[in-house]
Amino acid sequence: MKNRQATCRYGTTIILGLFIVLSTFAAVEATERAITVVSPPDRVWVDQAELELVGLIGGPAETVKISGAGKVKVAPGGVFGAVVSIDRGMNRLKVQADGDTVEIAVFYS
Repeated sequence: MKNRQATCRYGTTIILGLFIVLSTFAAVEATERAITVVSPPDRVWVDQAELELVGLIGGPAETVKISGAGKVKVAPGGVFGAVVSIDRGMNRLKVQADGDTVEIAVFYS
C-alpha cells in the first residue's frame, strides 16, 4: 500500500509540474472560463478505479471543490489536482469554485 501511495504522489507531482508550465500557455482559455479541467478529458473511458484530475482556474480562488476528493488547494499559477476514486460505469465529476461549476463524464469499464 505504501508503494502505491508513493507512486500516486510522485505521478501527481510530475503532472502538476507539467501543468504549471502549461498554464502559461492556457492563460487565455482559463480567463475565458473560470475553471478548466485539463485531464482527464470529458467523456473519456478508463480502466482504473483511480484517476488524476488536473485543471486550471483563472482567478484568485485558494481552493476548488472536486467531487470525490473534497476541497483541494490551488497552487500558484491557478493549477490544481487530486486523485479521485471512481465507480464502474458512468461517473460525473464536478469541480466548483467561486460560483463556477464544471462537470466532466468519465466511464470506468
